[in-house]
Amino acid sequence: MKFTKRQLLDWLLEVTGAEEAYPFTREKSKYTPVIRHRHNQKMLALVTEKDGKRLLNLKLKPEQVEIMLDTKGVIPAYHMNKKHWLTVLVNETELTENELESMVLESSRLTQGH
Repeated sequence: MKFTKRQLLDWLLEVTGAEEAYPFTREKSKYTPVIRHRHNQKMLALVTEKDGKRLLNLKLKPEQVEIMLDTKGVIPAYHMNKKHWLTVLVNETELTENELESMVLESSRLTQGH
């Protein structure tokens, strides 16, 4: 599974029904997209790049984060709470698209609020 940034964003929007937003104001981050719920504006995914690698931050339960860190291409969250978030090196992970979709849907569920 290989995604361009646009393909990844479109896929995330399709899977979650959420919206794409650019909430950061710092020059360095203002083009960093987040995928967030329309009803509460809570972020469920963040897409960024570092050292030429496409990164996807997702929220999972702490016990899920711990388990997933044993997966190739899954690392402690980049710029996020490492207990509740992890980072997937999207184009370098051994996760299948279905496994990644399950993680995205879990992140969506955990950030829904009421």
